[in-house]
Amino acid sequence: MKKIIFLSLILMAVVAFVASAQVSFVTGVDLNKWNPDFQIFATGGQGYNSTTVFRFMDYICGVIDANYDLGGKDGPAWFKLPGNVTVLNVAIIVSAYLDAHPDKATATGAYIVTEALRLTWPK
Repeated sequence: MKKIIFLSLILMAVVAFVASAQVSFVTGVDLNKWNPDFQIFATGGQGYNSTTVFRFMDYICGVIDANYDLGGKDGPAWFKLPGNVTVLNVAIIVSAYLDAHPDKATATGAYIVTEALRLTWPK
């Protein structure tokens, strides 16, 4: 069931990105643009852009998924997620990493997500 939900989220993200005609590689600049709306959402605030929040969280899920795919049967090479982690938990960690490391804004989004998770849950 979790896999179906996750795959549905990925499919919706692909459709959202294609529909917006803004398909490109994600960098820290992009994540930093999406982060303020995510932070409003994560703290229960109002007035956030739900599409932006979805992009932020979905991109993070995609990076995690790619790390698992590349790691094979041993899982990701750089981090080990706890069994009870949620997408919201992970996105909060990435959000905090972005706030703490503004110097990484030009790095790839995949590097930022992976590094945030590696520092939190090293393998």
